[in-house]
Amino acid sequence: MRTVPHLFRARAQMGLTLIEMLTVIGIIVFLAAAIGGASYALLRGGQRTATENLFEHIAHGLDMYRVEHRMYVPGDPANTYDASSRPLWYALEREGHHVEIPGKFKLKESRATDPATGETIDFFIYIDGWKKPLRYECDRPWQKYRLESAGPDRKWGTADDLTRE
Repeated sequence: MRTVPHLFRARAQMGLTLIEMLTVIGIIVFLAAAIGGASYALLRGGQRTATENLFEHIAHGLDMYRVEHRMYVPGDPANTYDASSRPLWYALEREGHHVEIPGKFKLKESRATDPATGETIDFFIYIDGWKKPLRYECDRPWQKYRLESAGPDRKWGTADDLTRE
């Protein structure tokens, strides 16, 4: 039987040196930072894509509403109530122009009595991928509309806002 020299036996029992351990930790930290940065960029891109898809669904509902009523859903930007997406939700979902919008893009705002039927209903507003309410405006003859999202910075009137007209 062949024996291992004394120097190699001691080295095998000792484990890793401090330099080797720091090198391994450095590599792990570098890989974690690279993966974390890439996944954050994908998440932000996914929120933008989700909001753009939401705009497409709402635009489809608005077009269906316009075919039936010969105008878009009224929304006056000077009025805080109408500048939200609440009347938009009411018109598209309560009046039979159902738009398939995932639940994560609807936020329960309040309970109220439906003036037409007298029933108690939950009012919702549409929210974007960053959990901020959408802004809906329609011009006075109700022939052009504008949907807006505040974008990633959640501030209105900045360069990253998303708009659909």
